[in-house]
This record gives sequence, C-alpha cells and structure tokens, in this order.
Amino acid sequence: MKKLIPLIIAFIIMAFAVFPPIEIRLPMVSHSAWIWLILISGCLGLYTIFTKINVFVKAISVYLFVSCFFSSAPLISFTSYISIVPLIYFYILCTKIDDWKPIVRALIIILVLNQLLLLIQWVGRDSLLNFGLKAASCAGTVGNSMQLKSLMIIATAVLIAITKPRKRYVALAVLIFLLTSGYATKHNIIQHFLYARGPVWLETFKLYLQHPIFGWGPAMFKTVFPSLVRGGFEAEGVWSITHNCWLQLLFETGAIGFALVSGFFMYLFVKLKKINLYLFFGLAIIALDMMVHFPTRQINCVPIMIVFLAFCERKIKLWQALSRK
Repeated sequence: MKKLIPLIIAFIIMAFAVFPPIEIRLPMVSHSAWIWLILISGCLGLYTIFTKINVFVKAISVYLFVSCFFSSAPLISFTSYISIVPLIYFYILCTKIDDWKPIVRALIIILVLNQLLLLIQWVGRDSLLNFGLKAASCAGTVGNSMQLKSLMIIATAVLIAITKPRKRYVALAVLIFLLTSGYATKHNIIQHFLYARGPVWLETFKLYLQHPIFGWGPAMFKTVFPSLVRGGFEAEGVWSITHNCWLQLLFETGAIGFALVSGFFMYLFVKLKKINLYLFFGLAIIALDMMVHFPTRQINCVPIMIVFLAFCERKIKLWQALSRK
C-alpha cells in the first residue's frame, strides 16, 4: 500500500493542476447535516494533535477551527474549514512518501502540458478550453494569465528544488520563464500597483486593525471587503482576493493565525538553510509569489505547495535523525 501513495498523490496533483476554469456549485445540505460536517471536521482537526507532524501544522489546524467561532460570519468560516481539513490530512499523507519519482514526473507533465496549450493558444488554435467561451479566454489550463504565471513559477521552483539543478530541468525552467513571462506581462506593473493593488492592500490593513487578534474569520475577505470599502480599484478580482496571501492571511486569521503560518515558514527556512539550499530557495520563491499572487486561493497550486512543504519536513526529519547518530 505504501508504494501506491506516491502514485495516488501524483494523480491528485495532476488532476487539480489542470482543473479547468469552471464554476462548481454544491447542493445545499440541511442544517443538521451541516452541523454534523462541522463537528466531524473539528474532531479531525483536533486529532492532528496526536499525529506525527510539525507542531506548527497541528497548531494551525486547531486554531483555524477555534477562530471560526470568532468570525464575523461563522457560517462562511466553518464552511471554509470543512475544505481545509482534507488539505491538512493530504499534507500528512505526503509526509509518508518514500519514492518521489512519480511526483517529479507529474510536475514535468503539468509544465509541458501547459506550455503546449500556451503555444496553441498563441496561434489561436485552442478549440478545447476556449471553444465556445466567446469573449472569455483561458491561459494554459488554469484561467487567466496571472493564475498561469503563479502555477508555472511554483511548479518550476518545486521541481528544481526537489531534483536539484540538473541541466534538463534548468533548460526547462528557462523556457518556462521566457514563454510564461512573455504571455502574462501585458500591462504596466507599476501603474497596476499604484491604482489597484496598492490601495487595496492599504484598505485591507486598515480593516485588519479593527480585528487584530483573531481577524475577521477564515474566508471572510470576499464578503467583508466589498461591503465596507468603496474605491476606484481597477484590477480585476481585487474585491474578492487581495493578490497577497500574507496580507489576506493576516486579515482573515488575525495576528495569531499569521504568527503560526509565518512561524512554520521561518522554521523551515532556518532548518533548510543548514541542510539544503535548493529547498531553501524553492521555499523563498513560493513565499515571494504569495506576496504578489494568490496561490493559496488557487486550487491548481495548493496541492503542489502542500507536497513541497511535506518534502521539506521529510528532509528535515531525516537530517535530524542522522544528526543524533
């Protein structure tokens, strides 16, 4: 069974990485069923205390459940927590991987497939994702060019960090950087920041100061921000997403949640700097991407990031075990 874990995870990564830009609507459940789901999720979240994973992950799992009770709209936050718990257990499953070859192959397939579709879309021959969408367009497999850019950056960084800089992967990384950057960079970044993201980030921080300890609640930004803030923001999507994962984390989970997640990253940074600089820089790229994009809110990127964090923890544990001998 343990030999199947890498294959299962590789299939999950590929399935979510190419998840098309479509809207999914889940059927409404009864009030009693919703309460049951919340309580089961809470039990599973608390059960992580007894698992052999990083203490920060345990604390995050428990705190997110508790923070839902302090949310501005508990219904929304608890519903979000239901989807977070499977991701935590996916992380636990990823720490059990011994053979990482299926994961590496999955990342290569994701990158090659997106580049192939990108070239086809460039010449206007995409009859798969953009067929019948009229004015809408799809970049690669994931949606708009910004989402594609974030996916490519993270997948490439993880691939190189896991495999180390072999020539064929470095060449692939350069090709991906050139093609993706050329396709995605269509506007003046400075102007975009001054008239869109900058003001949104400032207003987000002002709202955070109203609930500094626990935040407004998980998944509450898309509800709170457009309701309380009015402004001439020009960037598409800024009303529901900050385009800055760290700032949105601070807004939704407060100082406590931000401290736990950033503490987990700092723990990994300190350890990886001693044992593996490739993983250190891979993690740095992900952390930087989280400052300008929204990979934690993008289902295509989340499984890849989780796998990478689990890989880092696995390497740290092996290093610690060898150090004790």
